[in-house]
Amino acid sequence: MKDTEPKAKRRIGFSLILNIFVIIMSVALVLYFFFSPDGLRDLISKSPDTIIWGWVFVAFIAFMMNIVMDVFVTFFFIHKEIKSFTLWDSVKTSCVGQFFSAITPSATGGQPMQVYLLSKMGISAGFSTSCMTQKFIVYQITYTFISIFAIFLRFDYFVHTMDTPYKWSLVILGFISQVGITSLLLIISFCKGLSKKLLRLLDKLLHRLKFVKNPDDKISALETQINGFHDANKNVFKDKKRLLIYYAFVFCQIIFILICPYLLYRAFGFSGANPVDMICAQAYVNLTSSLIPLPGASGIAELAYNMFMAAYFSGGTLKSAILIWRFITYYAVIVCTAPFSRFTGGKNSGRKKAIDDCLNEGAKAEPTGGADGDNEPTAAES
Repeated sequence: MKDTEPKAKRRIGFSLILNIFVIIMSVALVLYFFFSPDGLRDLISKSPDTIIWGWVFVAFIAFMMNIVMDVFVTFFFIHKEIKSFTLWDSVKTSCVGQFFSAITPSATGGQPMQVYLLSKMGISAGFSTSCMTQKFIVYQITYTFISIFAIFLRFDYFVHTMDTPYKWSLVILGFISQVGITSLLLIISFCKGLSKKLLRLLDKLLHRLKFVKNPDDKISALETQINGFHDANKNVFKDKKRLLIYYAFVFCQIIFILICPYLLYRAFGFSGANPVDMICAQAYVNLTSSLIPLPGASGIAELAYNMFMAAYFSGGTLKSAILIWRFITYYAVIVCTAPFSRFTGGKNSGRKKAIDDCLNEGAKAEPTGGADGDNEPTAAES
């Protein structure tokens, strides 16, 4: 008997088109940097001893250490309140974030999938969202200050490299977007009064935009989220020592990311360049790459690397350096973290009640004016 019901038409969504485009572009770039003149194939065939693979391995380990640092930061943020959250849970959470950040535009998929995974572990979406947002704020503040420091520390090199208006526009826009995001996060997290004013302005704007559905619900949800950020900030800043540990680990994480080009520079047998100069140059690369809302900033990342690293990789080694750098910092990350995406499937782990009890006990243990001898004294008592 034939099915008389009409088949539903399959719609090709924008995300599918974007993913296909990125895959084609990524494959094309890999083929170009491998097979084009002075590409990796030419370099290996003409001078097989040019690349010191031991240094390439060191560069790979260094970049993977940024994931290790992220694992510990994630663990510190969550384990402080939820003692049942293990280091293995943190590994899963961090790797899921790395994988979905790598395959989504502007790395927007990482945090939502981490929150989803944590909810499967029984951790409430509100608490996990606050933790992931606080972690992102620490990362963003640290990275922005490193970028500013890099520009002023090697300003002469920066100006010398920016020899065309095109390069200036890319880097300046990247820098403005980086500072703008950080400033907005700081306002939302610390300036409650200003946050409310911005919400009122946004509320008026959404009500004027006729195509926006249920603007009141959206504003209400955003207000709840912002209040959660403020509460989370209070908890984070209660422990100054732990906060310093967060920033120290994130600083190390960023340095591991930025040191990779210098290690590849040594892998090609070069020496004499200042590691700090190359760290600053990579900071400029990342600033420029942050502009493009494509997974892995495909295309612009290679262009930015070519702009800022051409002075270091001479003798036809630049294309090979770009290809190896992208394999280490992007493709290898996808391959290494992809197996962890399976943890986002299945049902919840059944730990929700134990975790909720833990959070409730933590709330009851908050200082109430110094009545409990174990609590820290209030300012008045001091």
